[in-house]
Amino acid sequence: MKSQYSKHNISDTEFIKILKNKIKNKESLSFGRFGDGEIYFINGIIPKKIEDQLRVIWGYSDMKKAKEDVLQIINTALRDCDIIGLMDPDNDICKNISFSYSKWSIKKDYLNKVRSKPLLIADHMIARSPILGDIYKFKEIIQGNDIAIISPRAELLKNNKLEEILGVNINYIEVPLGLNLTDRSNTFKKLDNISELIVLYGCSIMGKDFGSYLSNRGKIALDFGATLDAWAGLTTRRWFSEGGLQNHCLIKRNK
Repeated sequence: MKSQYSKHNISDTEFIKILKNKIKNKESLSFGRFGDGEIYFINGIIPKKIEDQLRVIWGYSDMKKAKEDVLQIINTALRDCDIIGLMDPDNDICKNISFSYSKWSIKKDYLNKVRSKPLLIADHMIARSPILGDIYKFKEIIQGNDIAIISPRAELLKNNKLEEILGVNINYIEVPLGLNLTDRSNTFKKLDNISELIVLYGCSIMGKDFGSYLSNRGKIALDFGATLDAWAGLTTRRWFSEGGLQNHCLIKRNK
């Protein structure tokens, strides 16, 4: 059955090499991550908790319309991103969860329908890996370039003074959790005004297509997801807690 599903085809080492070269040469790149939330929509099986979020956070009463709007965003990102992230069954997290390809991957036939150009697939968890998720090591990756961060956690991120750690200027763009998915024009205007080469974003499903939109404008746009929560001081994933597998993502001021 797993042969039906897409699997990662570049290693963490290869991804980092691509990223460093793109930054060095100031060439555009988009990396979008797709986890179980996005895959629920692709498979057309939406858990009640996500339908509740569509109602409460995004204000939908018509679930059919909600699913269509979300799937359009997901498909745009799948179609246009240079690299996507899908869960590698051999990573440390997968060894501690009940992994299945139907929950964590996308059928090859589906990808072929929405995308015509060749696709690189990295591990979904690379954004929380020690080399990218640990902000002190991420400093080496950005090579002194200023960055922009798009997140609902912008104020908390500011409070953690990431500029002091990274040694660069940071442009914070606040995107509310309840962003209207049918009218994001004001948000895209904000994206058009980003001057920084490197852009990190973590905006749930509502921002999955930010990466390809930004790379088409010459940016290196990376979906960092919950890594930005950790940098904001929030343990939104159990792996961030003390002793957890991704505890390195939390900012430790004694370093």
